[in-house]
Amino acid sequence: MDLTKLTDKELLSLEKRTSYEVAKYKNFQNAKKIQLNSAYGSIGNQFFRFYSLPLAESVTKNGQLVIQWIEKAINVYLNKICKTEGKDYIIAGDTDSLVLALGDIVSQFPKDTPIPKIVKALDKFSNENIRPEIDKATKRLAEYTNAFVNRMNMKRECIADKGIWTRKKRYILNVYDAEGVYHQEPELKIMGLEAVRSSTPQVIREKMKACIKLVMQNTEADVQKFIKEGKEIFRQLPPEDVAFPKTCNGLDKYSSPISIYIKGAPFHVKGALIYNNLLKQKKLDKVYRTIKEGDKGKTLYLIEPNPLHVPAIGFIDLLPVEFGIHAYVDFDKQYQKTFVDPMEKLLTVIGWSVEERFTFDEFFGDQ
Repeated sequence: MDLTKLTDKELLSLEKRTSYEVAKYKNFQNAKKIQLNSAYGSIGNQFFRFYSLPLAESVTKNGQLVIQWIEKAINVYLNKICKTEGKDYIIAGDTDSLVLALGDIVSQFPKDTPIPKIVKALDKFSNENIRPEIDKATKRLAEYTNAFVNRMNMKRECIADKGIWTRKKRYILNVYDAEGVYHQEPELKIMGLEAVRSSTPQVIREKMKACIKLVMQNTEADVQKFIKEGKEIFRQLPPEDVAFPKTCNGLDKYSSPISIYIKGAPFHVKGALIYNNLLKQKKLDKVYRTIKEGDKGKTLYLIEPNPLHVPAIGFIDLLPVEFGIHAYVDFDKQYQKTFVDPMEKLLTVIGWSVEERFTFDEFFGDQ
């Protein structure tokens, strides 16, 4: 299909259809993945009809063997073509994936080489060099383990110029190509961080993604300015937008008829129990719905002292005005806990700070 001959209306229609197809098959893929993971989990469950601990362990051990076997093969190959010795080109690995550092390949390009050209070359190198080496390695493994048929098949997922790992399975990639689709402006792939967690307020998730983009593409000073200015914007938002959304479990377990909640109650459970108690006290339980076990509630820190003499308050969708505590919402603490603290964990990994730091020399000036 020649896209240059399509009208704007036809291009828009094609884009919508393509987006629909991508979403549909992504859901199919996720459904299959969940089914397979569930099957593995069931095998290791003693109450499952086909429970077999040795079989469940073999799944894990075989996965480890395969990924380590491939890792070794790729390292041998890259050391050979890059004329290095004993260098580890694998910077991260997971159950079924590896992340390669191909700086030695990229360094062979002239410094002024456009990024699209480098990405295209890496894509070609992956398909024509890396994948065949993986296929050879898995074939050797299949023969070595007497497998009937080699079912292992790996493909290239992302090409990124930068990446940050805060810990295992928690990382950010600055992606220029995702499964063959080139992005003129790099897109973020975020795994396991607060920016993609449902327990982070939606408004904070969006701000966090914007801040991470600055981390990847701008300077430390730009990030610090963004965090500082974001605090003022945050203070103007409705309490409902900045509260922690989290499922409330263990309400009966942590409740107390004397002190509302017992020692050790999770923060959001405390808030939910306080909320339910206040509704009953103020006879508002017919106006507002109480938080029940398993409900997705919201929780806010409160400035102390406050009229209710409590550290936090929970609610469902709307913070009741009848409580008279809107003026006591601790926006600064909410901002610190939901946004600044998670960003600080990320920035510490690369040696940056959430605030501008001054040295003693800067403080005293030139002497």
